[in-house]
Amino acid sequence: MNPADEHQRVKSIVINGKPRELFAGNMIQFGEQTSGEIDLGSMSAQIQDLVVASPLGSGPHWIKIVHSQNHSKPMIVAATLDNKDAAEMTTAVQNLKWPARTSSIW
Repeated sequence: MNPADEHQRVKSIVINGKPRELFAGNMIQFGEQTSGEIDLGSMSAQIQDLVVASPLGSGPHWIKIVHSQNHSKPMIVAATLDNKDAAEMTTAVQNLKWPARTSSIW
């Protein structure tokens, strides 16, 4: 990991009572140009809370989250943990407070 990378954040967190380092990449938004930008900072904080609450074992883990919506309705919601589908995490991601958009995919 490269802490000097401007697209990566490193934060100290506690998971299962043990200090860990969370490396987080940028969140990106795709959609219509007229839709305008969404402040994804609140989403980043919610996702961090989700990771902290996860029963992760020791060692490094890779988590990927995908959320897309169209006309404020989710189209794809998926979470993987160590490149495997993570059903419980996907449900938790679906229950986050995603900003509603009339037309967007992100």
